[in-house]
Amino acid sequence: MPDEKSGAVGLPAFAADRLWTAKGAANRRAGRSDIGRAAVKITEGCCVLQTLDGGFPARGTLGRVIELHDNRCFVRWQGQQGRPIGAVSPHQLLYAGVPNRYGFRYSLRVELVRESFERYKRRIGCPQHFPPSDQQRRNFEREMDALLLKGRYQPEELFGSNEQARISNR
Repeated sequence: MPDEKSGAVGLPAFAADRLWTAKGAANRRAGRSDIGRAAVKITEGCCVLQTLDGGFPARGTLGRVIELHDNRCFVRWQGQQGRPIGAVSPHQLLYAGVPNRYGFRYSLRVELVRESFERYKRRIGCPQHFPPSDQQRRNFEREMDALLLKGRYQPEELFGSNEQARISNR
């Protein structure tokens, strides 16, 4: 349902919760609600990940929301040229941040992201005091996307609210 002020389409509690935690699944089975939980809203210009298996595009494909119309999102998927193909329900999408001016979606100012990035640098053998290459940073973002899809992290943990994401990615 579009948000009254911004026209954004938010993920309903049942759709947002279904991917993230086993605790959320247990809460749904027990009939408990997620009302009051701060959900990250999908807006025009934000990046999203496809969450459905067996469809087009493949699960985990990154895309950017081009337009929003009555609970339908028009998304340009990575590697796709020209106009977005078809409308997608927001229930099939997972919020994946807003790129900063360098094209990176995960802000290293967020403590959880910074800790994950330090572990990633140790794992690949990059000294902690060296800046990463662009390719290493892109690889890190792909790994974070995979963890987001698996449900290890929630978008709120990695990106905060939409306003916080815009401010921290400047």
